[in-house]
Amino acid sequence: RSLSEVAGEAVNQAIFESREELTEPFIAHSISHLIRRGARLQISSSMPIRDLDFFARPHMDAAAAPLPPFANRGASGIDGVISTAAGVCRGT
Repeated sequence: RSLSEVAGEAVNQAIFESREELTEPFIAHSISHLIRRGARLQISSSMPIRDLDFFARPHMDAAAAPLPPFANRGASGIDGVISTAAGVCRGT
């Protein structure tokens, strides 16, 4: 087994041991596992972007992977979130 596989298993075990509590790593990992090919995901603020980046489950088959998530860290507040979501819907 590769070091990456061993590390991934350790992260998975740590995340799923905390299932009794809804934690940010658990949510990020679960979403990355459940999202389907072609689905769009908008991440709306700074920490969830980091959580998904760090705890997302990798897709070994690029053809089966969902679209990359959309995010806008430059805009703050609800106006930026809404504008980004509108742009994603309009452009895809």
